[in-house]
Amino acid sequence: PALAWQRGLREAVQARLWQLPLVGPKLHLLALAQLYRVLSMLLLAGVPIVPALLNARGVAAAHLRAALDRATEAVRLGERLSVCLQREGLATPVSLRMLTVGEHSGELGAMLAQAASFYDEELSRLSDLVTRLVNPALMLIMGLVIGTVVVLMYLPIFQLVDQVQ
Repeated sequence: PALAWQRGLREAVQARLWQLPLVGPKLHLLALAQLYRVLSMLLLAGVPIVPALLNARGVAAAHLRAALDRATEAVRLGERLSVCLQREGLATPVSLRMLTVGEHSGELGAMLAQAASFYDEELSRLSDLVTRLVNPALMLIMGLVIGTVVVLMYLPIFQLVDQVQ
């Protein structure tokens, strides 16, 4: 437990997790959902876009902060949020369309909330799928382990019976 609180070790483990082929993209979606949710709450509360981006930096994943800083600076210079987030890899095609609609309709906060909810649902479906696949595999492994233990317990008895005969 104490090792988990050491910043360097925690960041090294997180960096490794982000590089894993199946885990990394899902962690990216989770980080985007968190970022979008915070931005949504700030924008819906009336916070201007640049201060909202600066505040959202605090919840952004460590390796996304530099990209978020670049996007914030570009927004400060007058670029659209959707363009900046896409350029920095902070938007997927689905969220990009939602952001564009939000910018044109003036409901960016609401669209960010919908994008966050979309990714939350996608990650929830993935979690359910993994659970449905892992449970039978664990049962099979447990059955094999228990079967092996039972056979190993009875094997000496069978050998003893063979020697007596």
